[in-house]
Amino acid sequence: MLGLNYLHLQSITHRDLKPENILLVSKDKNCFDVKISDLGFAQEFNREDGETMTLVLGSPLYMAPELVNSKPYNEKVDVWSLGVITYQLLCGKTPFESRNLKRIDYNIKYKAIRFENTEVEHWSTISQDAKDFILACLERNPEKRPSVAELFNMPWITKFYDQQLEKPISHDGEIQQSIHKNMMKFGELNQIQKLVLSLLAGLSASKEELHEM
Repeated sequence: MLGLNYLHLQSITHRDLKPENILLVSKDKNCFDVKISDLGFAQEFNREDGETMTLVLGSPLYMAPELVNSKPYNEKVDVWSLGVITYQLLCGKTPFESRNLKRIDYNIKYKAIRFENTEVEHWSTISQDAKDFILACLERNPEKRPSVAELFNMPWITKFYDQQLEKPISHDGEIQQSIHKNMMKFGELNQIQKLVLSLLAGLSASKEELHEM
């Protein structure tokens, strides 16, 4: 969040946030330092003028509804992606996934977010504050979706800083280990599958728009 907030303060939208573009600094399972990478789709915007963007690009599983609907958008598409990534890190899968691209688009636009225990998702150990954070990021109306700066005021974040900022962070909890495991597991996803999904996202752009890239 600190890195993303910095980008937005510099009037830059990443537009392709996903686990592949968040790099672990170390393979040490107790180290959670990360860096944002791959700014190939990044775009500068004018914060004062409320400038919007129109070029549709990104990775399908992490694209905001306004992108799926080919509507003008702003930097809050990154907040949506942050919500998808947070959901994935806490339970091991994305909230809108499907093997069919059209179904992914439908899920992004209409599927309700539910935190239910299943064979692959385990939400009973996740706090309500964390769930509220995800729901705020995954607000489908971009005007109601918080900015990254506003996310710092959410209880899940403020409580972390209140409890951990002034003392060494404990990493022996099951949730921390699960987050690291989920990040590593995504890295093992079939590379062809990830490539196809990424390429399909670009098919909605015109030849002229792709040339501008």
